Amino acid sequence: MKILIEDRREAHDERVNNKKNVVQLVVGDIVMARTTVQSDVSTNKVAKLSYQVRGPFRFVTWTGRGGYFVRKLYKPDNPTLKFTVVDLYPLPPSLKPCDPIDSLYTRYLNQLYSPIVNPLRKSLSIELYNET
Repeated sequence: MKILIEDRREAHDERVNNKKNVVQLVVGDIVMARTTVQSDVSTNKVAKLSYQVRGPFRFVTWTGRGGYFVRKLYKPDNPTLKFTVVDLYPLPPSLKPCDPIDSLYTRYLNQLYSPIVNPLRKSLSIELYNET
């Protein structure tokens, strides 16, 4: 009886898995992940069956049971996150994410540092017209 049940389960798994488009990932591949969006009653937001894309991530390891461990691409110290095979899709080689550009605008928008109170006086020793 055990052999018969095991044989039926294997046949059923093969039938189901033949219809799936399984993507094989290699360690180091850059992937994006789809996550579900939660509905919110306070803002009257209905998000049933809607997905949000997160990433880019770098593929770290495979769990062996249809799951993958990934880590943020530009933050190698971050913890690993687990996603299923269905939620991950690889980025094509032509769409590699670029490094953020270091400019005045991105420095101003950076939330890690507070803006300087009087930047002209501090860096260039220039007095403002109203103060003179």
